[in-house]
Formats: sequence, structure tokens, C-alpha cells
Amino acid sequence: MNYFLYLGKNLPEHVKGMGLFTLQHGFIAMVLWLLGRFVVKAYLSSRNKERFRKVLAWSIFASILPRHLTLLLTGQYTPAALPFHLCSLGIIVLVVDAHWENAVTKEISFMLTLVGAALALVFPDWADQPLWSLLTLQSFLFHALLVYYIWMRYRAREIIPRLRNIWMPAAFLGAVLPFIFMINERLGTNFFFLNAGAPGSPLELLQEAVGILYVPVLMAVVAVAWLTMYGSLQLPLNDRRINKRLKE
Repeated sequence: MNYFLYLGKNLPEHVKGMGLFTLQHGFIAMVLWLLGRFVVKAYLSSRNKERFRKVLAWSIFASILPRHLTLLLTGQYTPAALPFHLCSLGIIVLVVDAHWENAVTKEISFMLTLVGAALALVFPDWADQPLWSLLTLQSFLFHALLVYYIWMRYRAREIIPRLRNIWMPAAFLGAVLPFIFMINERLGTNFFFLNAGAPGSPLELLQEAVGILYVPVLMAVVAVAWLTMYGSLQLPLNDRRINKRLKE
């Protein structure tokens, strides 16, 4: 497989991409789902959850290094490979959370990183790559590990999203988006998919539907999604154990 280290545009003509919702996509999704069940179960039964979180967070960070080294060594590194997508910034949030957990990192990770990583797994913008490619496998593993970290903390009731904290992910976007707009403008990139939706994703359909109103409509969709998530995730008021944690 002489294409194992190369991006789609550099692949031989006879090599086809994995594609969206194909058998290959379904196969890797099933493998990651089974792995996720194992990770979450291991965390819930762990006697040292703090160490578990730190190891997993730094493992996620380490998982991006082969990608960047491969692109550098094969001469394929471009501005689009810079770590300025939502999920790339999300790993910083998780590393901070693993060492100095706080309400802000928990809220941002659940409302932004979890959603972004989950959508990336369902609608991967690397679907033009063959499955058995280092970049494809790394992308799947990286986003899956992000989901595992946040979901295991949610299952352990260590992350409890609250509507009153909606300002936290909103403030994060407010601080980061101007920088991302500037980077996209100067480098011709598409971080946060602000210029165009990922091919085959709902964002692409949204862009086609609203045209130049894509960004403001996207922000409105995010706000509605957050309110829906917060509304559906509110915990029963009669759960004394959980309410005690909330007060803490």
C-alpha cells in the first residue's frame, strides 16, 4: 500500500476513498463503538479516575503527532493541516480539564468538543481517503478518543450540563471565532467550516440552502442545538445524589 501515508489529492488514480455511509465506514464505526464501551466501562470501575483522565487526555494529544510528522516528512503539510479546527482546540480543553477540572472546561467540552467530534465521526471530511490509510485511521481514532473522554465523564456524573452555564461555550466561541476568521482569511483555510460545510455533511446542505447567510444561520442553528441539548439533559430533581454534586 504505497498510498498509506498520502492525502487524497496525492493518491494514485486507481485508489478510491472510503466514502460516507459505506460498509467500510460502518465497519470502523462498529469497532470504535465497541472500543468506546470498553473505555467507558473501564473508567467507571477505575479506582483512580484522575490518573485515568490524565493518561487518556495525553494519549489523545499524542495521537495527533503521527499525522503532523507524516505530513511534514512527506512534503504534504499545508496551512489546512494546522491545529485550528474545533476538535484540535478541544484537546487543549481536555488536557486542562484532566489536570485542573472546572465548570468551564466541562461545559465547553460537552457542548462543543463532544458535538463536533461526534459529527466528525458520522460525517468525516476525510471520506475521500481510503480506510487503510494512516491519516484516515488517525482521524477516526482522534475524534473517537475525544468522544470517549467526555462521555465517560458524563456517565460518571462528573460532567452535568446546566442551562445557566450556556454562557461558557458561548464566551469560548466569542473569543475564538474572530481569530479563526482572521486565519481563514489570511491562509485561505476553512477552520470551523466557516467558509464551507464539510462535503456530504448537514453543513454543506445548510450552506447550499442559505447561501451568503451561511455563517449567521449556522450560529443560530448552534444556539438552537444548545438549548435543545440543555433541555433534554436536565436531570431529575428528585435525584439527591446528583443534586448534591450540582451544589458542590
